[in-house]
Amino acid sequence: MGPAQSGKTDLIVNWSAYSGKVSPADMLVVQISQPASRDFSRRRIDRMIRHSPAVKERLGTKDTDDNNKDKVWKSGAILTMGWPSINELSGKPIGRVALTDYDRMPMDIDHEGSPYQLGRKRTQRFGRNAMTLAESSPGKPILDADWRRQKGSQEFPPCEGIGSLFNLGHRAWWNWPCINCGDYFHASFDYLVPLENNPNDLLGTSESVVMVCPHCAVPNEPSNKTEMNNAGLWVGEGQRVENGVVKGERRRSSTLSYWLEGPAAAFQTWQELYLKFLEATQEYERTGDEQPLKSTINTDQGRPFLPKAMEATGSANDFTSHMEKWAKRTIPHGVRYLIYTIDVQARKFAVSVHGYGVGLETWVIDRFDINQSGTRKNDDGRALPINPAAYQEDWKVLIRYAINRRYELNDDSGRTMGPTLILCDMHGADGVTDKAYEFYRELVKEDMHRQFYLARGRGQNPTTNVDRYKLTYPDTKARKDSKTNVAGDIPVYQLNSNRLKDSIHADLKRDEPGPGYVHFASWLPEAIFRELTAEERLPNGWKPKRRGQANEQGDLMYMAKAGSYIVGADKIDWEDPPIWAAEWDENYYVDGNTNINPPSDEARVLSKGI
Repeated sequence: MGPAQSGKTDLIVNWSAYSGKVSPADMLVVQISQPASRDFSRRRIDRMIRHSPAVKERLGTKDTDDNNKDKVWKSGAILTMGWPSINELSGKPIGRVALTDYDRMPMDIDHEGSPYQLGRKRTQRFGRNAMTLAESSPGKPILDADWRRQKGSQEFPPCEGIGSLFNLGHRAWWNWPCINCGDYFHASFDYLVPLENNPNDLLGTSESVVMVCPHCAVPNEPSNKTEMNNAGLWVGEGQRVENGVVKGERRRSSTLSYWLEGPAAAFQTWQELYLKFLEATQEYERTGDEQPLKSTINTDQGRPFLPKAMEATGSANDFTSHMEKWAKRTIPHGVRYLIYTIDVQARKFAVSVHGYGVGLETWVIDRFDINQSGTRKNDDGRALPINPAAYQEDWKVLIRYAINRRYELNDDSGRTMGPTLILCDMHGADGVTDKAYEFYRELVKEDMHRQFYLARGRGQNPTTNVDRYKLTYPDTKARKDSKTNVAGDIPVYQLNSNRLKDSIHADLKRDEPGPGYVHFASWLPEAIFRELTAEERLPNGWKPKRRGQANEQGDLMYMAKAGSYIVGADKIDWEDPPIWAAEWDENYYVDGNTNINPPSDEARVLSKGI
């Protein structure tokens, strides 16, 4: 287990050659997918054979002995390239199995077990000659936010995947000696320290980084890295290094397990490693998006990642300090653009209005429910309750209460601002999706769809799916099992709800106004704060704390954050913003500024031409 680009895959390439020439035996190399398996065969195995004459000489001479799937050696042994499927990992005895990039594989193959368990089963009949190997940078989230390593232990935090396999073994860490005192210590990112720390010069800060010895506190220079690595030793749990010799009884196990951290990786410098960490941290602080931070901690540092949202779930009382007084349903100073979001419920539309400023500083300006039909009435002339799943005409209330709704600027000018983007949920009870599609078509006919888009939250696995959103054009006509009726004519944003909720809850933890901070109007209903804390962050995403508890505001806020990413607000140069995010006197969506004509590429606000 270790960072990317540290030579782990070379081990498998070398083992493949060894199994062909030196100690012939069947071997299976499992990649994360069929395309990855084909690429490994062409890029690594074919080149290894081509440029290693002694290995090439052992390759079979038949036309069928050399293809992207198999390499057949003259001994009769077969090297097979596969991927994690039950067909590849069952039914055939193979003495040697290698699983590469393990944490990017599914942990349960067709309900038959993990790839490692299935791989070991393939080797079982070979007894002491059997070997199953897994290699990966850690990619699975920590399962227990309260876990702490006990003194003397070299346990990996509780995780699925490669971390769990590491804990089964003798748990060896890479140790290297301090150039000054000669004592050995764990080659950990924890001991990288910058001698200069300038938040405005990340490159300069990273260039000053050194490895501080935990024994003598003397810094080791980057130029010492190769010398330290050359003298490095694997030290299992329960062992120690004395005078350059490993002593003590290691943890007993039939599995050997090794963990290398990023500072010791051959193909990245300490400066590169630390710079990536600083940049990802700055991105998180600026936008609340922790994906770059997770990526560099997992793949560059070779360490596990604890989602920020798992550190504390919070309660409704946590947001009292964020409540501020400004005139009801007005836009405070600092807001540059508005995003409306709509959540479809069984008997209402829940609407939230969000203002955004420099660095995505956020103001929750309004929150209301639409629960009465605008067209259907009972015999007494009273409006009937909303039923978005059953009545198409009920959707028309959104035109009045959302699409055409404007908010007054809090500057006594009487001017108002309209929405830059409206995102409306389209998922719910049977009938909601079709009604949403038809409502969008009606808006198109009336040319009222310019800022209005349908959206759907998808609870993608936050450890494998990195896209915040994706624009799609669903086509269900060819699907016999589909209950909807759409033929690729309607744009729908698929939103990564887990990743976006992580970002929102990171914003809610900010204590000082500025980029990412969330302001709440003091008159907003208290219930929305309970809705914001109705879910908890588990390793596989956000889940309700209690069944049936309302969580609308959380959904409305992550949709709004997605809207900011969709319009590209996270990439704005605030010294020269686009006209939809300009100061009020120059903002295209403030009435009275109609003399401002948008350039052609911003005619629909979204510069991507949507």
